[in-house]
Amino acid sequence: MKLGIITWFNYENYGTKLQAVALQYYLRQQGYDAELIDFVVNDSTNKVKHQNPPFLKRIYGRISYDLKKIAFKKYASSFEERSKKFNSFIVEHCCLSRPIYSDKDYIEVCNQYDALIFGSDQIWNPNWMHPYYYADFDKINIPRISYAPSLGVADFPVELSSDMRNKLNRFQSLSVREKRGCQIVHALTGRQPQLVADPTLLLTSEDWERISGATCSSDTDKRYILCYFLSDNQNHWKAARRYSKKRDLPLRVIPQTGFAYWQRNISLEASAGVEEFIDLIRNADCVITDSFHACVFSIIFKKPFAVFERFSSKNPVAQNTRIYNLLDITNTQNGLQKYDSKFIHDFARPVMRPSKSFSDLLDESKQYLIESIEKAEKFRKEQIQ
Repeated sequence: MKLGIITWFNYENYGTKLQAVALQYYLRQQGYDAELIDFVVNDSTNKVKHQNPPFLKRIYGRISYDLKKIAFKKYASSFEERSKKFNSFIVEHCCLSRPIYSDKDYIEVCNQYDALIFGSDQIWNPNWMHPYYYADFDKINIPRISYAPSLGVADFPVELSSDMRNKLNRFQSLSVREKRGCQIVHALTGRQPQLVADPTLLLTSEDWERISGATCSSDTDKRYILCYFLSDNQNHWKAARRYSKKRDLPLRVIPQTGFAYWQRNISLEASAGVEEFIDLIRNADCVITDSFHACVFSIIFKKPFAVFERFSSKNPVAQNTRIYNLLDITNTQNGLQKYDSKFIHDFARPVMRPSKSFSDLLDESKQYLIESIEKAEKFRKEQIQ
């Protein structure tokens, strides 16, 4: 059974790389011939018009942007090293289709597979809808299976509902990553999608240690707090520094934003690749973040973590729902810190034995994936006859 995986993986983002590798790794563990379909789409596919942020927030965002531009010059060699590591991670751990440069290429490549699997990550976020993330072409008559895509929003734009309904109705099997996503898909299609776990959770801690190669093992005797923020909220930085001072432990920072490069009294992991990202979490005393996948790997490696809301509840494109859902299913809600909090009030402490609800979710996710593939295989055999 030859499977084509359609997801994000070409962006220099830790979570993007990790979820792509995880799904292919798991499918190959099950004996399937799985490939990532190799394409890059134009970022100009944004469908939703947003209100401009408040004046002060625009100024703040501009400062953050300028600081990152300066950091690119100051840490040029580190950026270059990290970029090489990102690329080599995919080359080393993934099997890819031939590169796609046009719709014609895309259709030809998709039709070479017995089934297409879409997910995970936010490939169904309405803010950047693109036909490639749905195989939305009449000439593609291959079974479509979704595995854990995220819509990334609490409410789906009304003006896009009809188009999205038509896209989803092409799918033979539907699943999503969040409870709110299930509700949205059901409202759009009348079908009840399966709630499944992010593919990174399908692998064990031992799997991830093999993938990472334990690159930071030499530092395990040096205790530290790992800090990884995707947003530049100064309250979150203040909270992290306060907690670092309270614990008398150094902050090791994986920089992603402009302000991250200019924090005082930190160890900057500017060249960290995906393997280092895994091991920096694995070896940390605790993790402070606003990142979904930093939470996931804290849970996998049983590390205490505090996660800040990355978006204000007033933000019309807030993407906090996937964090809420992850904390809910893993019973780690006490690690959530409010968007405007200047302090860390508590840490989630993942237990050695996962809750029954979480174990059930993993079992159901694996069962859904295998049964959907078997259903697609049966459909393909009937097509050929």
